[in-house]
Amino acid sequence: MRRKRKEENRNDLGRGIICVLLVLLVSACGSRAHNTTAEGSVLEDTAVSAEEEESSGQTEETAFSKPEKPEEPADPDTRYESKAMEPTVSEFTEIWEEESDWYGDYQFVEYIRPNTWYTPDFDDGAMERKISFRKKTIMTLEPDLERTYMALDKETRVEDGGGWVDWNYDHHIRESHVKLIASVLDEERIRHMEERWGKEYEWDGSLADFSYRAMGNERYFADMDFRVHDYEGSPLLIFYNAQRTSAYKEETYLLEAENGTVYMLDDVMVSKWQRLR
Repeated sequence: MRRKRKEENRNDLGRGIICVLLVLLVSACGSRAHNTTAEGSVLEDTAVSAEEEESSGQTEETAFSKPEKPEEPADPDTRYESKAMEPTVSEFTEIWEEESDWYGDYQFVEYIRPNTWYTPDFDDGAMERKISFRKKTIMTLEPDLERTYMALDKETRVEDGGGWVDWNYDHHIRESHVKLIASVLDEERIRHMEERWGKEYEWDGSLADFSYRAMGNERYFADMDFRVHDYEGSPLLIFYNAQRTSAYKEETYLLEAENGTVYMLDDVMVSKWQRLR
């Protein structure tokens, strides 16, 4: 009987120890889970803070890299002077493949060769004066926009009875909304140009003579033997005007030569321009 009571006491003691151990184990697991949750919360907060900081940094960087474009003055003289006085850039994209590669400022250099609709000026003094003012012309290309800054020869306009007599400024700004299309000068495009401006070579392979179109103004053109064929494969920018009444909606071409030099080709003539920036 005593032995049986001892065994029961021993069993009760064992069960008590087991219960205590279970309580301690559950408590330890709960504490560990709490610590893990806390650590996860801290890590998550740290990650969110880092992400917010990075996002903030990106916002500041974006705002810095894309500053708002300052509003241009309405005075055409001030706008011209600011454009003419901007520092020039001598290096440009090696191959102009996209429309954006052509965006920038260009200054007129010289007349190269007349095209079909050239109108000669038989007054040598007036012609030289016209060219000297033309050399002050700056053309800016932006997305689907051509902006031209022109210096006005107001004295000549007075003699001719032109429309700039009462103009209060020495410059004029002309904007033309056209679609700019980057392309490459290929055989098909050359044939298309020749349909408009005449064949560049005679049937025997000799150079076609364009001097008859100059009608006495030959000395004002730099290269009467200029041929588009010589630039086959070169980058080409097309000024496409869907509103043009002519059957030819491609009103102007820019042909990239080298060192920032481009040739402008239209119905009137071929002219040379220098890329500024």
